[in-house]
Amino acid sequence: MKKIIAIAGIALAIPLAFTLLLKALHLMQGLISKILSALLWCLSVVVVVLLLQQRLAGRKSR
Repeated sequence: MKKIIAIAGIALAIPLAFTLLLKALHLMQGLISKILSALLWCLSVVVVVLLLQQRLAGRKSR
């Protein structure tokens, strides 16, 4: 009887662990996506600021 319970427990634990792993990966994917998006926005802002700074410095020298 204990053997059957142990086998049933293992049989139920495997899909549960797989499901939890998939959920964790999904959450990490969302987090990584948000971080990459924020980095892209920051990089874009830095590029625009540098271009404006260069443009303004070019006007002052003329």
